Amino acid sequence: MRAAIFALALAPTLHCPVSAATTIEPAKSGHARAASAQTPSVSEKLLGLTNEWVKTWNEKDADRMQQLYGPGMLYGFGQSFVTGEALVDLIRRENFWGLSWSLKAENPQVRMLGPDAALVWFRLAGEETGNGRSRPYSALFTLVFQHQDDQWRIVHIQDGDCPDSASSEANANR
Repeated sequence: MRAAIFALALAPTLHCPVSAATTIEPAKSGHARAASAQTPSVSEKLLGLTNEWVKTWNEKDADRMQQLYGPGMLYGFGQSFVTGEALVDLIRRENFWGLSWSLKAENPQVRMLGPDAALVWFRLAGEETGNGRSRPYSALFTLVFQHQDDQWRIVHIQDGDCPDSASSEANANR
């Protein structure tokens, strides 16, 4: 366990705001190159998938959400875990709990853990609407991606309240 934590601490962190158009990555020759629109970098792909995941909540698209999840995906919230399959089944049964959202990922950060694993963490912020009332929504999220079958898939999600009082109060009733 200590070795894994040490490896995580040494992994490079890529600070990639959503608005960034290009990312500089080392080329195979050892020279830096600008990633082209035809060949997005891994971090650009992961940020795109993160935004797709947020979009599944905004558009209540359980089918697309399930496609983004890898086998055995776990969603951790509070002191509980639920599998991706159980989460999607619950969402379908409960129709997203009668809620709707207008959310966006703020200041997402990518950390590569190796050639086939990465973390993306961000603040998910916007509005949550239910029972005819809208209220602010803000939470911290970490998505763990793994490269499986030539695709990046979400294999773990962890969320938590934001440390500021306004966000904590907004999420106390969620």
